[in-house]
Amino acid sequence: MTSQEYNRLKEYFEQKISSLEKAVTVASTAMERRLEGMNEFRDSLKDQAGRFVTKDEIKSLSEEIKILRDWKNNVQGRTSIAVFLAIAALIVSIIMIFVK
Repeated sequence: MTSQEYNRLKEYFEQKISSLEKAVTVASTAMERRLEGMNEFRDSLKDQAGRFVTKDEIKSLSEEIKILRDWKNNVQGRTSIAVFLAIAALIVSIIMIFVK
């Protein structure tokens, strides 16, 4: 191999190595940008998950709703009895007026 061939071969490999180094740099930069985007996405998912209702909170709310429904049914029952008694008292009063 002559020195001229050696120099051309050396220059060829130096260009290849330089090209590979540039490709690695470009790929590394692209990967860093991609990972930054993934981190932002992960953070937004974490924020979103923090706003979700937990199973314990749902269970607690369900129990409170049941208590309120029971109370409402109880009040409605008492109201119905009160209305019935008021109507009965009115009827008795009207009858007493006509009887006198």
